Amino acid sequence: MENPQQQQPLEELILSSMKDAFDFYSNYYYQGDVDVNYNIWQIQAFCRFHKALGTIETPTTSPTTTTTSFSSSSSSFPPLLRQNVKQYCIDLCYGIVTSTSWKYELSRGRMFYPNLNTVEIACGLDALADGIQLVIMKEDDDDNDDDDHYRVFLKHAQNAIDFLEWSQHQLPPYEPVSSSSPQSSSPSPPTSDTSSRGFGYGGLGFGGTYVREQRLDVTGHALSALTKLYPLFD
Repeated sequence: MENPQQQQPLEELILSSMKDAFDFYSNYYYQGDVDVNYNIWQIQAFCRFHKALGTIETPTTSPTTTTTSFSSSSSSFPPLLRQNVKQYCIDLCYGIVTSTSWKYELSRGRMFYPNLNTVEIACGLDALADGIQLVIMKEDDDDNDDDDHYRVFLKHAQNAIDFLEWSQHQLPPYEPVSSSSPQSSSPSPPTSDTSSRGFGYGGLGFGGTYVREQRLDVTGHALSALTKLYPLFD
């Protein structure tokens, strides 16, 4: 026997849950008790929510354009929700670029302090790339400040890319261990020869004067960011 009540579309169930999450997490963020790692994951989630909300707006009357609309979208999602989500993501991006790791430790692609750390830079760059894509969408009438946001975010993204490349150049040259000689406990100092260094040899993680470890999660964030940003530099 069929259920007499019409089932709510799965897409709208998901977006309704995202709206509830946005209401909770944005309120929590504006209370001011979070660190930059909070921003990174929030941006990646809610930039996608902002994009998804663009598919449920009222269809245009133009015969050449159509927009998907769910049956109860007008009652479920307030008109200003998408704009508020966008502003939230922009605020989160500024939280990243003004954080300690980005504002004080990172400058012109170099680190001031001897305890080198690329984790927050690589992960933050991944989120910032989503923020850059958000402000270049140019879909709303109130986007007068988007060009300014774009310039700020892109400048910091370029600094972060330079820094990640520089951090890999601090690694000592890769020297395969011979079976006839034990591995030296003191690695060779960094040199100008970068032919044997790059992704896979370290530079993405925590370290001292250079980062020996190559964390898979941090590598994934770095590559994800570069993939998103590549079209902007092509």
